[in-house]
Amino acid sequence: GQSLLFSAERRFNNRWATFFRWSKSYQRLSADYRELLSVGMAWLRPFEFSQDFMGLGFFVGEPSDPTRGDEYGAELSYKLQLTQDTSLMPDLQYWYRDDPDGQRTSTWIGGMRANFEF
Repeated sequence: GQSLLFSAERRFNNRWATFFRWSKSYQRLSADYRELLSVGMAWLRPFEFSQDFMGLGFFVGEPSDPTRGDEYGAELSYKLQLTQDTSLMPDLQYWYRDDPDGQRTSTWIGGMRANFEF
């Protein structure tokens, strides 16, 4: 399939940032989104740690599968830079979908990402 994607980020005094992302997909797999909008903000130097960041984002998406309702969610994440080459990123997500058949689905998802660069 094909997709259009637009994303933007705006930094403020290298302390804060806002971000925006919109995508529209055509002829995608049913597990993908037909259209997705994400917005959020990031604290670029939380607690005066110059290599860390904390972000809060929100999204709404229209799944490619027409039997599923729109999906909504939010994510809170923190990037902890341990060394120059190693970081950890814990995050917490909330996801919600209201299907056309009346079934509502929601869940909390916790995660931890490790990044090693060499």
